[in-house]
Amino acid sequence: HRGPDGSGSFSGAAGSTFCELVHSRLAIIDLSEGGHQPMQCHRNRYVVTYNGEIYNHLEVRRDLEREGIALRSTSDTEVLVEAYALWGPECLRRFRGMFAFAIWDRQLGDLFLARDRLGIKPLYVARSHDGLAFASEIRALLAAGAAKPRLSPEGLRSYFEWGSVAEPDTIIAGVSMLPPGSYLHHSKSITTIKTFWAPPLIAGRAISLEAAAEEVAPILREAVKLRLVSDVPVGIFLSGGVDSSVITAIASQESARPLQTFTVAFDGHTLSEGEEAAALASRFGCEHHTILLRVDDLRRSLDKALGSLDQPSADGTNTFFVAKAVHDAGISVALSGLGGDELFAGYRYFRQFGMAKRLAGLLPHGASMLEALGTANAFSGLPPKAAKLAALLVGDKTVSGAYAALRWMFTPSQVRHLLTEDFCPATKTSSTPFWGHQELPAGIDAINAFSILDLSHYMRNTLLRDADVMSMAHGLEVRLPLLDHRLVESVLSMAGHVKMRSGGNKPLLVKSSPPIPSRVPATVKRGFTLPFDDWLRGPLRTRVDEMLAPSSTSKLGFLSGAFVRELWSAFLAGDRRVTDSRIWCLVALIAWCDRNGVYL
Repeated sequence: HRGPDGSGSFSGAAGSTFCELVHSRLAIIDLSEGGHQPMQCHRNRYVVTYNGEIYNHLEVRRDLEREGIALRSTSDTEVLVEAYALWGPECLRRFRGMFAFAIWDRQLGDLFLARDRLGIKPLYVARSHDGLAFASEIRALLAAGAAKPRLSPEGLRSYFEWGSVAEPDTIIAGVSMLPPGSYLHHSKSITTIKTFWAPPLIAGRAISLEAAAEEVAPILREAVKLRLVSDVPVGIFLSGGVDSSVITAIASQESARPLQTFTVAFDGHTLSEGEEAAALASRFGCEHHTILLRVDDLRRSLDKALGSLDQPSADGTNTFFVAKAVHDAGISVALSGLGGDELFAGYRYFRQFGMAKRLAGLLPHGASMLEALGTANAFSGLPPKAAKLAALLVGDKTVSGAYAALRWMFTPSQVRHLLTEDFCPATKTSSTPFWGHQELPAGIDAINAFSILDLSHYMRNTLLRDADVMSMAHGLEVRLPLLDHRLVESVLSMAGHVKMRSGGNKPLLVKSSPPIPSRVPATVKRGFTLPFDDWLRGPLRTRVDEMLAPSSTSKLGFLSGAFVRELWSAFLAGDRRVTDSRIWCLVALIAWCDRNGVYL
């Protein structure tokens, strides 16, 4: 389903080593057969299968031509494989884009896998006694028999803690993700993984807001401009917030053709941002589309939306509907403001994190206090903020531990109530590694620390993964200008306070942009959020009640059916300690296991 514009395969052997490559194509650059994959370099030694876009492929093409390489197509795929043939792994440092690709060396029998710097494109790997398999989705590995449909205990615990499985773990035992900004070399049964990029993990530069904006503005403009390059029409997800407004403002100045913008509105619901988005689109001369989503639409498409998840996610259903609507309008490429909150300090957590980090090191640690807070029973009179405070107390007093306490879907104590005793007897919690590090170096301020951790976790494990799989399910490529690696490097190298010092919403991003309406940064952030709180208690109640019934949970073998029903009953009764996201976390997992035949 990641196509639908073509498919191809290649198989070959080098000595005793055999390799097969399979590809489904979504045609964006060079719509002709010149972009067909798998593709061989001009000397036929290297063969590539690739998902993503090299946005600066024209620049790299010129470098190749100066080296005497005569390219046969206008495809960025050909640029990629020829760049590898000429420069080897060093070619990765020249690429500005999102990518996951595999290159097979027909001469030596070696395999080279690489993933982009921020982890925008997924790359799953499964090892066995007779070789190595890799894919853009876990379901491909399951379908090929390269992985067994067996849950990973670590992945399952991670899923409940975060609402999605934290890399490098996955929900399937024996399958892991290649880390972002890294490549894998497989030769003669020996596998090595090396990092080619990591964000700046240093104390940020002291700089004024004005100087910071002067530095960021040209990088931001170039990031948007590069992502407008396409041989098919380009659209923009326009929510009415700062991130998408900034992208639309720049894109409207840089695009040679009128842009189409899209937003989601809920009929008569306060979460809608349709009017604000339409006004913005009009101001920037865009052709605007308002997608009116009704609960009947959700009900009819619920099975398909949940079935499109490659791994279970408490958040992915939102993206499914907007991607479907954009595709139905004839758009194959859309720009999104994803990443703006993580990079430019847009979440409320940025203001809470400094205090949480200090508390993690100051609060006493002891079983008696934990018992007094009520954590022996995960929901016995313990409000959410107290549960997070308790999580700080049981944490490891590190910056990562403080981050986890703020971001957890279910605290470790609650996870132990959710899982059966046989499946989760230990108190171990999921680790929070990022770019090869277990903990942030000293000297990084609280704002940049939270930004780096959020880029490594919530954004990568939830937002990016959901955006990729749900958009590709509809043949839509989503491009993310605010995650351009040069932009990330610049912003993270500055002291964190420059992103919040002037008040308002993301002042550095606003000041680095062409003018946008002053009411946009002053508006309380809402984002694209389905009104699940109302829908779960209303039109979706019967369906969810069936999914959370003991007959459904008992066959999974790892869920405590009694505790699941306790959560569901408390939610229906209006208990604010049980949010709709926690209920949907359970629904998504049960639906995913059932659809994919994955049990213990």
